[in-house]
Amino acid sequence: MENTMRVTTGAWIAALALAVAAPGQRLALHYNQPAEDWQSQALPIGNGRLGAMIFGDGRREHLQLNEISLWTGDEKDTGSYQNLGDLWLELKHGAPQRYQRRLDIDTAIHAIEYTADGIAYRREYLASAPQQALVLSYTAGKPGAYSGTLTLNDAHAARTLAAGNLLTAGGKLANGLQYETAVQLVNRGGRVTASADGALHIDHADAITILVAAGTNYVADRGRGWRGDAPHERIEAQLRAAAAMRYTDLRAAHVADYQRLFRRVSLSLGGGAGDLPTDERLVRYRDGAADGELEALFFQYGRYLLISSSRPGS
Repeated sequence: MENTMRVTTGAWIAALALAVAAPGQRLALHYNQPAEDWQSQALPIGNGRLGAMIFGDGRREHLQLNEISLWTGDEKDTGSYQNLGDLWLELKHGAPQRYQRRLDIDTAIHAIEYTADGIAYRREYLASAPQQALVLSYTAGKPGAYSGTLTLNDAHAARTLAAGNLLTAGGKLANGLQYETAVQLVNRGGRVTASADGALHIDHADAITILVAAGTNYVADRGRGWRGDAPHERIEAQLRAAAAMRYTDLRAAHVADYQRLFRRVSLSLGGGAGDLPTDERLVRYRDGAADGELEALFFQYGRYLLISSSRPGS
């Protein structure tokens, strides 16, 4: 009995590790409308330390930002995790048509596509572990298609400062933990101007890339009172390094780093329901429709979430 159990367990582990995904298997969560709520519809990206929940609205994009060490309390009070802030991008084009958003969990890239005023728009969002930054790419099928306003709202009432192509906000929690968020806007074509109310204004850019870096002065060292150097210089260096790279190189480095972990396991459980939106597939599944591909997708989605929320050193 013991030997049989060992053989069966070993075969199951080997099957998980070596199984080849079914031809055409789609490892993506896919929706035909933006998210309306955080809990069940917004989609996450993360690099183990820094992350965002993405709502994906075409004209008023919203990303809720997270940093893993932003925490209240001390050795006497365990405290609680704190929201970092909210990033908003308001665009001046017309109503989106033929909208799709898709979180590809094989590449850890969140993509949004739609048309507005006859122009095709595409976004790609990723959380880079190699660069320790969120990278948000916006392209369009026509030059000068991007005009709008980028704002950062700190979750702890810190004032956002805008200068050049940079937004910054930071402060200190009641337990002495210092934190800072910095957002850099890189435009191709057009121009970017900063305003005194803490916003960046985009005027007819061909494409934009938004880089987000954030951190705290937490250090995993009790002898130092769990506090290290202020995060400003580290964040500044992270943004500078990311801004010096082309988006294609940032993307390639991110995908290679993520797939080194994610592609260690593949799983096939049979056919699915085609490329239906995920919310529709879940309704069909609830009502009894077989969908082995959906089951495999959510097994892999669990792995995606673990990789995105926990890396060495985080």
